[in-house]
Amino acid sequence: MSQRSDFKPSVESFASLLRILINNRLFNSAEKIRISMVKACVTDDDARFVLGFLRKMNVDDVSEEFKFKLSVRCYNTLLMCLSRFLMIDDMKCVFLEMLDDEVMPNIYTYNSMVNGYCKLGEVDVAGFALIQALCSRGSVEEAHELVNSLKVKGLKVNEVLYTTLIDGYFQIGKADTGLTLFNKMLINDCLPNSWTYNVLIHGLCKEDKIQEASIFIGKMIKVGFKPEITTFTILIEGLLKRYDFVDAHKVFIEIVSSGLKPDVCTYTSFILAYCSQGMLEKAEGLMNDMMVEGVEPDTTTYTIFIDSYFRAGKIDSAFDVLKRMMDAKCEPSHHTYAIIVKHLLVLQQREKVKFQNFDLNIGNVWKLMDFETAMELFSEMVKRGCEPNVKTFEALTFGLCGESRFEEACRLVSHMLTKGLVPNEHIYTSLVYCSCSLRMFDKALTLLNTMIENRILPHLESYKLLICGLYDEGKHEKGWSTLCIQMNDDDEIGHSSWLIRILGNMAD
Repeated sequence: MSQRSDFKPSVESFASLLRILINNRLFNSAEKIRISMVKACVTDDDARFVLGFLRKMNVDDVSEEFKFKLSVRCYNTLLMCLSRFLMIDDMKCVFLEMLDDEVMPNIYTYNSMVNGYCKLGEVDVAGFALIQALCSRGSVEEAHELVNSLKVKGLKVNEVLYTTLIDGYFQIGKADTGLTLFNKMLINDCLPNSWTYNVLIHGLCKEDKIQEASIFIGKMIKVGFKPEITTFTILIEGLLKRYDFVDAHKVFIEIVSSGLKPDVCTYTSFILAYCSQGMLEKAEGLMNDMMVEGVEPDTTTYTIFIDSYFRAGKIDSAFDVLKRMMDAKCEPSHHTYAIIVKHLLVLQQREKVKFQNFDLNIGNVWKLMDFETAMELFSEMVKRGCEPNVKTFEALTFGLCGESRFEEACRLVSHMLTKGLVPNEHIYTSLVYCSCSLRMFDKALTLLNTMIENRILPHLESYKLLICGLYDEGKHEKGWSTLCIQMNDDDEIGHSSWLIRILGNMAD
């Protein structure tokens, strides 16, 4: 039939044939048909159908009868198709999915991307957005290749693009390449801005190249840029990592003499260095100095002191800092409570095994915390006049739910209710996410209903996890009724991609 001039197979026809070929493991023929299907798109609706169909066969959790990962040729053909219909956002997403699949782009890939952007006449704007996205995910080499491709099509490589790439190279540990690119920037008469210098200084400090970072601060000042407090703080942090207090203080004096005011990050850098060296009195003195100067300690500052006092065996002092923190209306963070729980667990283990050098990785805290440890925390807080509040229970519930410890989290919430405290939306959301991850969808549904009864609006993501989970389990009726409730509550629900997925499953 395909030999007849009046016969043109639809993309749906190709899709049906493709299912048969994959099911029979005829992958060579399937690849040819798949490419033909992409090329057969005549409307943007065809392209959307093909995109969804290909994505479905490309996911890891699809059944073996339909699984057929996309090749570089298929990706390139799909990108060309999307470019033809000016589906640039989809084109960008497919390109990023290609990198996620560890399928290496080639010259045809970049040409397809470039052609798409050129058709829109947005080479600069769209190209930069993609390059920034690539660098943020660590695909800096690919971003650099794309820049070279876009230059041929008229992209102006300005200081923003150069700085994005330089920052990307420093982030992946290729400082020398970043510096080489900076020199190339100068050769091409592209002047660096203050952001460029900050990126270089930060990157060099991270690589422990403090001397080079200091030189760049000098160059920055010489060309007329006044370093901001963050620039100096980056350098101070680098010096303090070496415990070079003398040179760090010199930079601090330079900050003050230049008319800049040290901020909480500057002071906290010194406090962290003092505490890590056991110089707690000096650290306390500096915190008093910063408060006299009108700079209030933040969550990080207080948490450093709490951790340091626990390490020094000064439990009373650690909890005193927690009280000062709460009295100052500085809410302890999830990390603050993780630090406290960690040290309580360490103390428990040391008492049990009489092994004084026992320590615990912070990442294991929520795996090991039991209800009794939580009660000990609450008791110590009450003893010092800082009553556990909703945020305290929120932090602990979040930690337990992150480790899929749903029953323990629920027990904690039950205790919370006995104290007259009402769970907030973050606590409920943690429980919903946890129950969905454990495929306890009836529990999740009960929690969502409880939220609604308490006039707490559930997150859209909570509904998404629950409804998609119910459909995946084959509980279509319950999933549909939940969806209908949400559609009544949210007029924008019809625009979500996951709704399309559910309706697609129903059609199947």
